[in-house]
Amino acid sequence: MKILSIRLQNINSLKGQWFIDLTTPQFVNNGLFAITGSTGAGKSTIYDAICLALYHETPRIKPSQSDNDLMTRGTAECFAEVEFYVNNNRYRANWSQRRAKHSPGGKLQGPKAELALIDDKGEKVVETHLSKVRKSIEDITRLDFARFTRSMMLAQGGFDAFLSAKENERATLLEQLTGTEVYQQISQTVYEHQKEHKAVVKSLTDKLEVIDFIEEEEKQRLVDALKTQNEQVQRLKTQLKTIMKSNSG
Repeated sequence: MKILSIRLQNINSLKGQWFIDLTTPQFVNNGLFAITGSTGAGKSTIYDAICLALYHETPRIKPSQSDNDLMTRGTAECFAEVEFYVNNNRYRANWSQRRAKHSPGGKLQGPKAELALIDDKGEKVVETHLSKVRKSIEDITRLDFARFTRSMMLAQGGFDAFLSAKENERATLLEQLTGTEVYQQISQTVYEHQKEHKAVVKSLTDKLEVIDFIEEEEKQRLVDALKTQNEQVQRLKTQLKTIMKSNSG
């Protein structure tokens, strides 16, 4: 997954409209860049906008129809939009919320969201239902909110917790931060399955060892005896038919 652009309006300290185009040469030609600024300048707000556009919540706040502490004070609407590239496709996802009558004192309205697919022919809206937009993004990116914030957007303070953790706690914490604990779970599941199958194989092997195999000569003797018995049965059937026929005459 690659973030291509970020657009936001009235989120936290970033009042008004803001746009960051990550496809411009200064970003494309530099594999590494930093977002810097003093406390309260809005660095974390950029990350919040990305999370809002994709998952409709941030690591700290989940807005609702009754509460939105992310909307800049004194404003009547907020908006977050992200364009991203994944699986050879380009998408645009946005989230927004406003107050009634477009007034800073108006009642909060329900949040809205939209997901669109972008190609050479233009944009095609994929989904507009709030929960379905989020589900579609999870399906497209294969990342839910928890995994996204651990692997793509490490929450503020998450890395500090890792650095200050005890040595025997860092492995577990690093798995949680990066979302790689799933591999440990897979490994454990594979181990348990292998253990079960080994037990079945051992049980079958033990049973096999107690079976007495007959020699070829003994096998042939039994086959011959069975053949003789079948011949005797056939003769008896023939005799029975003859007797029944003579009695009927």
